[in-house]
Amino acid sequence: MKLVLPDEIVFYEVKSASYASDCIEEALGQVLGYVFNDKDNRGKRTVVVGQYPPNESDKKFIEYIKSLLNIEFDYEHIEI
Repeated sequence: MKLVLPDEIVFYEVKSASYASDCIEEALGQVLGYVFNDKDNRGKRTVVVGQYPPNESDKKFIEYIKSLLNIEFDYEHIEI
């Protein structure tokens, strides 16, 4: 899903894996492709969405991914 805001574009990718890190692994290529292919000059942010909150290992993985990427990235969980 692409959300266009006045100052930025946010790309959401929803995954159903049981762990946040698995959701991120499944979604990462997709969201990076979205950012690469979008030619709008506004800032880009990517959000992977899953149904489970991150555990401690997931949090470390999220921080590692954030340190590698040159784009805004985050993981959000929603309760179903």
